[in-house]
Amino acid sequence: LLSNKTSLLNSGLSSFNQSDGSYRMLMQSDNGPMKYSNDEGRTWLNADGALFENNWNYNTMVTDYNGGTRIVAFGSCYVNSDGYYRVYLSTDNGLNYFESSQNNWSHEAYQTRVIKVNNSNAVAAFVRDKTSKKVQIYTMTENDNDLIWRRTTTQTFDDLTAVVGTYANNAWHFYINDGKSKIYYSYDVGENWTLTNSSNEGGVIIGVHPTKPNVVFKGIVQLYISSDNGATWTDNQWVLTTYCVWDIRHMRFYKKANGTDIAFVGTDFGGYYSEIHLLRR
Repeated sequence: LLSNKTSLLNSGLSSFNQSDGSYRMLMQSDNGPMKYSNDEGRTWLNADGALFENNWNYNTMVTDYNGGTRIVAFGSCYVNSDGYYRVYLSTDNGLNYFESSQNNWSHEAYQTRVIKVNNSNAVAAFVRDKTSKKVQIYTMTENDNDLIWRRTTTQTFDDLTAVVGTYANNAWHFYINDGKSKIYYSYDVGENWTLTNSSNEGGVIIGVHPTKPNVVFKGIVQLYISSDNGATWTDNQWVLTTYCVWDIRHMRFYKKANGTDIAFVGTDFGGYYSEIHLLRR
């Protein structure tokens, strides 16, 4: 226990190695500014330029940017009395943040998800217009200064319950869980969508394989894997059946220095990782 003075309840944590080799942690407050720590969480300092309110702190992504580091923090705050989604960017290792130009999304009119795209340094935003039910798709690669609008889908969605994506084989691959049952897949930045499954068994999609976009994962108590874009699912048979591992809270993929990938699953009772080439196909 490094600090007993800071409440981490409802706060999102991220971390990265800075160019000088030092280690920095990031905290996305549920009500307040972004914070950072240079001593493994013993003390925390406030960053400037970012604000989250009403427990609307969603996720923080660390990516490469023009040879350096860019931090993308996604959450919401009030504008007058209305909630608005906010994407904040930092290019000085989390000391200062500035707003993306793509921020005019009210909770009343839109539903928004922002994700880190696996196997890349890209971030993608999905903005569902609640009236038309169509989704505006934005991407930001490591060479872009901000989110760039790519297209508005012709496909309609009732809900963006879960969104995951990866960049593989020179193409963008995205999955959307529309509610708890319908799974849609696109390989062309959302121009076309295929409904691959309409069953809600086992939970919503929580991850997509970085280099094998046909392989996706979902789970609540147990982890399930599909090798046909979510059409059929099998129990992944991870060796955890004798332990209390429920519930699965998130799945993340990390690239090692040698270029191989690690899958990490966080549960209520611990964290588990796997060299993802060993996951059953």
